Formats: sequence, C-alpha cells, structure tokens
Amino acid sequence: MINELAGEAIGFVQGPSGRVVAGVVAGNGQIRNGSGFSVARTGTGHYLLSFQPAFETLGGAAITQIYGGDGDTRDNAVIIRIDARQVLIKTGDGNGAQSDRDFSFVALGQGAKPV
Repeated sequence: MINELAGEAIGFVQGPSGRVVAGVVAGNGQIRNGSGFSVARTGTGHYLLSFQPAFETLGGAAITQIYGGDGDTRDNAVIIRIDARQVLIKTGDGNGAQSDRDFSFVALGQGAKPV
C-alpha cells in the first residue's frame, strides 16, 4: 500500500510496464546489490549507471552516498546527467572534492523488465 501511494505521488503507475531498478554500488564501481543495471567507474568519484534494458520513460531517480561512522552532510552524491538509458553520478568528500564513495540508488519508470 505505501509503495503504491508513493508511486502515485510521483506519477509512477505500477502495472505490467511499471519498473523499479535499485542497487548498492561500492566506491570501486563493483555492484554490491541489485540487478537490471550495470555500472562503470569512469574516473575518481564518477560512475555511469546503465539500465538494462533502458526504460521507455524514466520517471526519476534518487541517489545517496553510504558513508560509515557518523557521516558528514558535506560528503554527498549528485546526479550530473539522467535519461532513460543512463545516469551519471558524482560522489565527493567533506571538502567538496570528488572522491570514490559507496552509494545506493533507486530509479522508477515505465518499460520492459529484464528477461
């Protein structure tokens, strides 16, 4: 029920063509959890997520950095570019410099699910 309400709130219609892709990625670019995507670490703190298959329509995506200890709100992850095929992500340290960090993400949209 809560998932259905959240989906309705952002305009995501669940059904035969509704799709969610989520995962956890390590700072070195290795997938720790999730499916329906691949990831390439393209440089320090830069990661390219590719949806497999691509969404027909991407409703949106969210990302957050995973950092141990008490954390620091200045350590962060941001979406640089997004489309139905890929998301380019940048992670950084507490000084604002790009830095390899673990992160998690979720993307919602319409389109074929992986076979």
